[in-house]
Amino acid sequence: MKKNDERQFISIDELKSYGHYWTIESEAFDSANRLLKEIKSNRSVVSILDDLYGSENANLENIDILLNKKRFYNLIDDILLSEFQISDIKVVSEQRRLDLCWKKISNEKDWLILPKRLDMHNDSDTCFIQLKNLDFNATLTYDAIRSTYGIILLYNSPITQFLVEVIKVLNLSSEDDLAVLLDICYLIQLAFANKIRKTDWQQQIEKVFDRRNNPQYHEYAFSKISIEKLIEVCEKTEFSIYDASKWYRSIDTYPWVEQRW
Repeated sequence: MKKNDERQFISIDELKSYGHYWTIESEAFDSANRLLKEIKSNRSVVSILDDLYGSENANLENIDILLNKKRFYNLIDDILLSEFQISDIKVVSEQRRLDLCWKKISNEKDWLILPKRLDMHNDSDTCFIQLKNLDFNATLTYDAIRSTYGIILLYNSPITQFLVEVIKVLNLSSEDDLAVLLDICYLIQLAFANKIRKTDWQQQIEKVFDRRNNPQYHEYAFSKISIEKLIEVCEKTEFSIYDASKWYRSIDTYPWVEQRW
């Protein structure tokens, strides 16, 4: 981790005592991190980025405790996700960067995390569902954000608010009810990835819920939730996602220009 502009090695218990930490996702951050590992310097990645972009343009003033760790889907990740939750999100679009602040979970959880599907849905990802409105420092105009941790579904989006209502009526300890929620999330991920035809939502929903081959499950799913309401919120949602990999360089001035999806 980085604290006081120096790299330090700490335990998870020490990290918990700080109460929060930040993560940074960007190609520039990863490159600076690899460079520091090669030259075995005690300098922090933040100080390198500050030099590269300049203090006024670096947008690093809030990064007090930075966890220099990549997502590996291992035991440490599981422990961190069970102890900390997202408390702030900062998009630095001109640097193709995503900053996440994680605070220690005290009472109730602000997010529901659904793991990626390991069955037939090979292109699914972990979903972070924002369960209520949170006071982020900046306004986010996206429906979701793609992170190395998964897809972060923001509460301001109609489809996320629909998910929150679905979560209230489903029994997530039931395998069948959990499958319904996972299939809705899979439908949403396909929409964000532009892998389905959005002009006929009913047909796309019936494909995901396998009406032809598993009519009993389809009937069960839509006895729990309203297909009409699901179609309605899908039609209302723009499915705009912040994804730092979907960019191109402008020919004239060479800044990074975002492509909204």
